[in-house]
Amino acid sequence: MILDRLCKYVVDEAQNNSFEFRVIEAAVGLKYTYAIIEDIENRSRYIGLSYTPTEDITHQPIELKRVDSITMSNLCNFVTSSNFISRAIALAILNAISSRFLKLSENALEKDILDVIDIRFKNRVAFIGYIEPLIRRIKSKVKDLIIFERNWLRRREAFPDTLIPRLLENAEVIIISGAALLNDSLDWVLHYAQRNFFKALVGATASVLPQPLFAAGIDCIGGFKVPEEGISKVSELIRLGGGTREIYMHGLKYVVCRKIML
Repeated sequence: MILDRLCKYVVDEAQNNSFEFRVIEAAVGLKYTYAIIEDIENRSRYIGLSYTPTEDITHQPIELKRVDSITMSNLCNFVTSSNFISRAIALAILNAISSRFLKLSENALEKDILDVIDIRFKNRVAFIGYIEPLIRRIKSKVKDLIIFERNWLRRREAFPDTLIPRLLENAEVIIISGAALLNDSLDWVLHYAQRNFFKALVGATASVLPQPLFAAGIDCIGGFKVPEEGISKVSELIRLGGGTREIYMHGLKYVVCRKIML
């Protein structure tokens, strides 16, 4: 699956560069999960974020007793765990490692996905996940907008994601929440999005090294990177239940693409 291949790619990249880390802090917040890692060699710190999948968390026993038990050798086991709390923490660590190796040009910074896609009124646009800020911006600009959302508490006028096989096929532009990477639904979304669609993966959860996602069929990634000086503030906000609007004030949005729409 895509998440498995992604984890292997990031771990290989880190090992090829002799990078070793230790997890020094992690927390599962109401909206986001974060993990802070430290480069063992030079003590630099990096933070990674992940959506907290409240709709998928069950009464399974806590799998992780100590976050510093996650190492390079077992990270992918936790990334693909059936325990979604463990998975969210491990994906946040994967994003933190990616932050160490992600090279961004000035042209990629301070943009979101709608800044690089030429969406026209005639286009049919689909959102996988109720990404409110982007939906608000685009709602009056396109003739046909369809939204899918797994979490019924966030669904509003959206369809459940079980209808993706029936309703997705005619969309020309598909904007996918990074949560689809976390819950493995990205694989089957892309399965139903094979007819020359433009596909973007967005959000802090999607802030990984992009190459495996490009290989899987994603065209652009809209991610979020936190500089070292912003780590303490972002982690505090997540512990206090903060969401995208609060944490994005302390980092940099970016977009990286393998092609540009239209």
